[in-house]
Amino acid sequence: MQIHGGSSPFSAKRLNPDNYFQAIEQAAFSPFNMVTGIGPSADIMLQAHRVGPNYQQRPCNAARPKLYSPYQRDGPGTIKGNYGGDPNYVRSAFRPIKQIHSTDVSFNEWHVKVQAFSSQVTDDDFTQPKELSKLFKRDGVDEELVHNLGVHISGAVKPVQDKAVEVWRMRNLAIMNIMRFTTPALRGPG
Repeated sequence: MQIHGGSSPFSAKRLNPDNYFQAIEQAAFSPFNMVTGIGPSADIMLQAHRVGPNYQQRPCNAARPKLYSPYQRDGPGTIKGNYGGDPNYVRSAFRPIKQIHSTDVSFNEWHVKVQAFSSQVTDDDFTQPKELSKLFKRDGVDEELVHNLGVHISGAVKPVQDKAVEVWRMRNLAIMNIMRFTTPALRGPG
């Protein structure tokens, strides 16, 4: 069905796509790129798995706003720069993230409400790593762990090293002390 504009305000806009398959049939409405006020459907035929892993690279699915959001990179074969070498984790010290609070989009009531959530690091996050560290010590591989950590962190910039030291201190003080003794980059001046 063709839509013909006459003297309406929409007559200057192009309402019919040149490539119906690309613009209509391959449209995958990802919640990440949803227009405010439009909710996702529970219909499995409308889900992204039917169009493949690169669905976000198609023009009909690509995000339009110039937002900095490195949490979800483009798929394989991308040619758009893909945020370069920027880190893809929350609270980046290299490029601060501006939080944008959007309106709540209603969804089918029987679905779980999806919300953005930024977790905080607590002592409970280090319970399992501490247990793993005990196993490493028992099996005698704790020195290898310290060596590998030291090799990899020695090439990082000082603020990243300091943050890693803080995290390792929370994880296991014994490993932290060995790291400071064996890794020149972490010894500090003097």
